[in-house]
Amino acid sequence: MLHISVGRQAYIYTFLYKELFHILKNKIKHLQDSLKDLSINLRYLNILILSSFSIHKIASQLAKINNNKKI
Repeated sequence: MLHISVGRQAYIYTFLYKELFHILKNKIKHLQDSLKDLSINLRYLNILILSSFSIHKIASQLAKINNNKKI
């Protein structure tokens, strides 16, 4: 059976925890960036949807005005 001293075990565990922390930190940063991009895209989509409703409303009003005109 392999015997590793307590000091060596502590060094190995510390190294592994630091590496794991570094990996998790990078993953969280990547997720935050992705969520920020998603938020921006959703904001633009919301603007487009609201704009299309406005355009539809204006077109409906113009059609209504056009239908009410007597020729």
